[in-house]
Amino acid sequence: MIVGPAIIFWRKIPIVFGLMVVIIFIYILQIASSPISHPVASQVFLDLHLAPTDILTPAYFYTIFTSMFLHASTIHLVFNLFALFFIGIMLERRIGMTRFFVIYIIAGLIGGLVWVAIHWGDAAMAIGASGAIMGTLGAFARLYGQERIRMLLLFFPMPPMPAYMIFVLLLIIDLVIALTSVLPIAAEAHIGGAIAGFLIAPYVMRLPSRVGRPKRIRVHYSILSQLATTRELQEILANIEKETEPDVQQVWFTHFLKKARCPKCGGPLGIRGGTVYSDCGWRTRL
Repeated sequence: MIVGPAIIFWRKIPIVFGLMVVIIFIYILQIASSPISHPVASQVFLDLHLAPTDILTPAYFYTIFTSMFLHASTIHLVFNLFALFFIGIMLERRIGMTRFFVIYIIAGLIGGLVWVAIHWGDAAMAIGASGAIMGTLGAFARLYGQERIRMLLLFFPMPPMPAYMIFVLLLIIDLVIALTSVLPIAAEAHIGGAIAGFLIAPYVMRLPSRVGRPKRIRVHYSILSQLATTRELQEILANIEKETEPDVQQVWFTHFLKKARCPKCGGPLGIRGGTVYSDCGWRTRL
């Protein structure tokens, strides 16, 4: 679990893909170390899962971290990997691998601590990456809350909704689970991780990126407004105009160009230097 992230940064592998590989590898170890080939009935699970009193026991304090890489079943694993891929890819591409990793780990740890505080004295255990993954959703909702994204709820497609609405919806679902205990889910860790990611995102964005800090984009917004022919593009343009962080503004600008279409042929747009162009020959200077 320590070597995996180290290799990810050394080889500059996208964090999301690297985390998925580490999580799958740990799950295979869970199965391999179980006499009945069940992930919970394994030595890896016994050594690495989180119990409430572990944080006060020096010999087991590490479980607040290692429990984030364990899973109780294949369904549990698949749900978390799907969520990590769905939310993680969008966020990592926007903020960079280092910032994403910081949010992921801090949210996971805080989610675990919230669960421990609520279940102190209980004979309970917690595992899974859900708290960390919810933290990345919280960060996305804080930084790009108005962006409309699609999601699946129990593999059923939902209509596109602003990220902040999805964030609130999942928080409500987790709160209901936590209050009713209808499912064996560490919903408190989900809530703690989600809120942590939401709160720390602006501060993590102050960390330097690996590619350096870009200059603030200087464009004629009247030109971009001509390309903002949909509600989504208009919302992205509004974010470009009001954003004060150059690196975040650059991400929004790139996202705008990916979504915008050539007013002449309807094809995709590219940018070279300070010129936006289309393969049909249309071009305009920013």
